[in-house]
Amino acid sequence: MVRNPTKAENILKGNGRGVYLISIFMDDVKYIKLKKGMRVVMTKFLQR
Repeated sequence: MVRNPTKAENILKGNGRGVYLISIFMDDVKYIKLKKGMRVVMTKFLQR
């Protein structure tokens, strides 16, 4: 679960915005666990 950094209890925290921003701006985000780390696959559909 991605915490909303704009809520009152999170507004003064100095971290936690990256994953939230990715989830807001991307159309699809997948997190794939690897043997050594994680892979993040981000998809953004562009209008023509």
